[in-house]
Amino acid sequence: MSYTEYTEVPAYELAVYENGLPSNKPPEGVLIWAGKNGAPPPVGETVNVTMNALGSADVVGYFSKGDYLGLLVEFDSPPDWYIKQNKGNVVGHIFGPEFKPLENPNG
Repeated sequence: MSYTEYTEVPAYELAVYENGLPSNKPPEGVLIWAGKNGAPPPVGETVNVTMNALGSADVVGYFSKGDYLGLLVEFDSPPDWYIKQNKGNVVGHIFGPEFKPLENPNG
């Protein structure tokens, strides 16, 4: 499966779910965004990464793996196990179902 990084949101279409899994096959050059909160957030937005309770993170870019679009994020305060496992606070890769918008972005 191919991997590519992007500084801007590439062409995508929202996932169409069937039996809990994305079922659509987009045209060539178009990725699937499996997020259930609408469009991918813009670079600079802070999101809450629910996967492994990693917490808040800033969107710094985008990536694709195969046909799927994901977010590149920098964690605000990752758990110690994450820093140890990754030999530092490295950029994380998350997909749409693995985060939520912040509950109260203004404090």
